Amino acid sequence: MSHRRKKRSSVRRAAFLTAAIATALFFGCLFGARTLMRRLPERRAERIEAALSAGDIGTARRLAEGFRDEARRTEALQRVDYADALRLFTLEEWDEAGAAFLRLGNYENSAELARESVYQKALAAMGERRWEDAAALFGSLSGFRDSYDRLDEIGYLQAVEEAESGEKASALQMFLRMGDYADARQRAEVLAVELTGESDPETALLLARDLTPEEIARREQMIERRAQLPAGVLDVGFYHTVGLRYDGTVLAAGDNEYGQCEVSDWHDMTQIAAGAYHTVGLRRDGTVAAVGRNTENQCEVAGWTGVKMIAAADYATFGLLEDGTVVHTGFNDYAEADGWTGVTFITGGSYALGGLRGGGTALISHLTARSDELTELVDLCVNTAFAVGCREDGTVVSPAVALDWTGIVSVSASGTAILGVRSDGTVAAHFFRPGDDPGVGAVKHVLTAAAGGTHFAFLHDDGTVTVLGENGHGEAETGAWRLLR
Repeated sequence: MSHRRKKRSSVRRAAFLTAAIATALFFGCLFGARTLMRRLPERRAERIEAALSAGDIGTARRLAEGFRDEARRTEALQRVDYADALRLFTLEEWDEAGAAFLRLGNYENSAELARESVYQKALAAMGERRWEDAAALFGSLSGFRDSYDRLDEIGYLQAVEEAESGEKASALQMFLRMGDYADARQRAEVLAVELTGESDPETALLLARDLTPEEIARREQMIERRAQLPAGVLDVGFYHTVGLRYDGTVLAAGDNEYGQCEVSDWHDMTQIAAGAYHTVGLRRDGTVAAVGRNTENQCEVAGWTGVKMIAAADYATFGLLEDGTVVHTGFNDYAEADGWTGVTFITGGSYALGGLRGGGTALISHLTARSDELTELVDLCVNTAFAVGCREDGTVVSPAVALDWTGIVSVSASGTAILGVRSDGTVAAHFFRPGDDPGVGAVKHVLTAAAGGTHFAFLHDDGTVTVLGENGHGEAETGAWRLLR
């Protein structure tokens, strides 16, 4: 082969090789570019996940917005929004988290987590005792998880809070609406007994259901005012009436033949008592004053000190000392009282003295009035031949008279009648001669009562005093009295 021919052949081979290489490079680049283009979205998705793992929502969102494919971009943005909503949920930003999940619609479990955000917000409101807010939130969940049970729990806790704060009337109504939830019924029974004065829970509940909230509140207020009364705020003698005012002064009306009504200059008194024709007052410093008939030395109390309670019989005066013993003066020296110890309460009537020891056991000076039945008492009244005791459950016991009264909070007796004040402010009465009753059953809103031989006094919850019966000496002229604030 000639040299020239060999040269042309070599050139052709080189050109072919060059073209082949160029072609290979072109297709290689083209394949690489296509591979790179296919790989870019995966790389972007990986970077988004890395940003989300680092908590960098902003970077993840910018990367998601960089997708050219609309479907891919939408999916990526949803993934970022979901992660952001989970972050808000973890931070307990319940409103923001709930709103974010709601915007995601049915993405993943967003709808469920939106309701969970509301549920958690409701639990937080419960923890802060914002009962109304919590109830509204649980109510909006339409049975999600235990939201209905939580509504019952909120009502119960709110009722307990009302009861503890002293709003017993509203608490009672709440417990009644709850039926048999937890111990709501038992709590309602306790409140009903307290507010109605009925000792039997079933009876108390039936009564409470018929009372308006206003009536229950009135009863509750009456019970509170009664608890604040001193032991002797109202008393009657044969023909006079005596009342202790809230400021420590004393009022008297009626027969003043012996000066038993000369109390206008008394002050700083904490208790009063009336005998047949004399009046006694206990000062705050433990000394005692007495005015009126002194024929039997019933007013000889000038030297008494350390007295914490007083009482009077017709012609005698008694003082309970701080050490639980009793001093006395007047007709009949009541020698038995000299041996009384551990006494916490005293009362007088006609020719008798009565007392209570711790646990409510009665001490009676008059033999015919004594009885083993007079135990566990919270109040006691005595007369010459009988005694009447009131127990904490509102029942009344008297060995001389069968009284089936209930709901009684205090008792008073004279030779003509026994009176029992109910917690609702009405009065039960037993007259030994029914014709002597001046209409006691019609009296309402009574805090305490004092029974006399011919007239009967009642202190109302507004501080006024009503006197029924005879008024021959002006003993019923109490219309202007206001004993309470």
